This record gives sequence, structure tokens and C-alpha cells, in this order.
Amino acid sequence: MKKWIVISIVIIGLIITSAYIFFPKKITSSNVERFNCNIHSVNRFVMNENNWGKWWPGTMSRDSASNKTVFAYNGYKYKITGIQYNALLIQCQSLDLNIDEIFFFYKRGIDTIQAEWRYSLSTISNPINRIYLYFETKKINNNITDIMNRMKSFLEKQENVYGMRIHEEIVKDTILVTTNFKATQYPSTQKIYELLNGIKNYISLHNAKQTDYPMLHVVEDSGFYKTQVAIPVNVAIPDSKIYLTKRMVPGKILVGQVTGGAYKARDALRQLGIYMSDNNLSSPAIPFESLITNRIEEQDSSKWITKIYYPVF
Repeated sequence: MKKWIVISIVIIGLIITSAYIFFPKKITSSNVERFNCNIHSVNRFVMNENNWGKWWPGTMSRDSASNKTVFAYNGYKYKITGIQYNALLIQCQSLDLNIDEIFFFYKRGIDTIQAEWRYSLSTISNPINRIYLYFETKKINNNITDIMNRMKSFLEKQENVYGMRIHEEIVKDTILVTTNFKATQYPSTQKIYELLNGIKNYISLHNAKQTDYPMLHVVEDSGFYKTQVAIPVNVAIPDSKIYLTKRMVPGKILVGQVTGGAYKARDALRQLGIYMSDNNLSSPAIPFESLITNRIEEQDSSKWITKIYYPVF
């Protein structure tokens, strides 16, 4: 009996000794991830907590006492307590822990960001507490890894950030027959196709052929909506008072595609402009919509397919 008591005391002593040797008094942890995205995307969707709901893997609620949003995931609750340059101060809570954390990121390249989520825990002399916090750190790190992976997955998809996939092409249709008008209201579908049909008739009179879908550009200026429509053709034809032949430079052009009504297409143009700003691009010409779906024949605007084009240097 005494032998087992001695053995038990020795084992307990070894556990206590090990706790002091192998489990430090202060535990510092850093979770690092590299994102293939633009730093401006991080500013919009991470630094602005109002956009966290678009990628957050857990649930969200409102803390009535602090009037802050509480982001919950896998037994932990997170609150943003402060904003610094390219960094967020975050408070993490569980049933028995309250941890101050910091998430920060910095630019590695035009489309590369390094993000780091860091925190530290200070234990007390109690060896059991040291062991408990050591293993609790593993759970905290797993949680942060999940959150950062979800964030990474969201930010690396252009469809999430800009509402569409964007790629670069070379301008193929360089000869356009155009006409324009202005009005105090956004042009109706009927008006747009009335203008396009006029161009088609004019093209036919000069034995030219349409080479791609009709093009549309609308801009609001001084209380007027200035509308320009165009149809690409295979050869240049004479100008008239109403119809002009224009040439596009056979350079680079950004292309995206969306499905939905006129508002969806206009928003896609705006998003493509944001993409250009994010990537420090400039344009030598006006952007335009390519009307893939005949909007007169298809009455359901949710089915309209529109390609968005933005010339770039």
C-alpha cells in the first residue's frame, strides 16, 4: 500500500514538474495566412465590420449593453473593440476566458496580402491552470484558423468582392456605328432598341454586317441621362447627321458578365470601376454594356445577360 502511495506521489510530482518545465507561464500565439487578393478588398470586407456577415462562418447578434456586434463561432464570441492602421483589436470570450487579440495585415504585392491574428495568455503558478490553458490555446488557434480560412476563401473570389468574374481581353470589334440622345429620365428598353433598330437599318443600307452584340453606354450629367448606343460592324461606312462611325483602339479591355435587370448591369459597371481603382488602372475610353439578351424579346429582366466592358491601358 505504501509503495503505491509513493508511486502516486512521484507521478504527481513529475506532472507538476513537467507543467513548470514544458508549459510556459505566458503563452503567445500567432496565426499567419497569405491571401491572394487586393488590400482594398480587405479594407472593405474585413476592416468594415458591417461586411463581416458576408463571410463570417458563425452567427451574429447585437450586444445591448455595449451596442456592439457579437460574432460567435464554435463556442467563442468575438467583438471588434478598436481599429488601427491595417489592424483590428478584437476581444475573444469563452465561458471562462477573456482574451485581447489583434488581427493585422500588410501588403506583399498588388494581389497578395499577409494576415496575422495574434494573442497571448498569461497563466498563474497553478500547474493545472497552465496545462488547461495550453490545451485551450489549441482550441482557440483552431477557431482562428477556421475563421481566417473562411475569410481567405471569400476574398480570393472575384464574384464575392466585385459581384462577377473579371478577366482581360484584346479588343476585337474596332469599327462601331453609333448614335446618341439625352433625356431627363433613364432610357426605357423600348427607346434603346428603337435606336438600335435605326442603326441596323442604316448598316443594312450600306451592305455592312453586324459582328457582335449591341452596345450601350448611359451617363448622368447635369440632370440629363446621356445615352449612346452602338453596333460593331465589319467595315467602315459613311457618316450621317444621326449615325457616326467610330473606331476603338485594339488594346486591352476588362470584361465581366452578370445576369439581371438594368440596375444589375449598372451596378456591375460601378464594380468594374472599383476594380480598376483597386488595381491602379486607367481607361482610354468609356465603358459600355454589351446586350447579350434581346431585352425586348425576353420580358423577364432577371434572365437578361449583360457583358460589361471597360477599356484599360
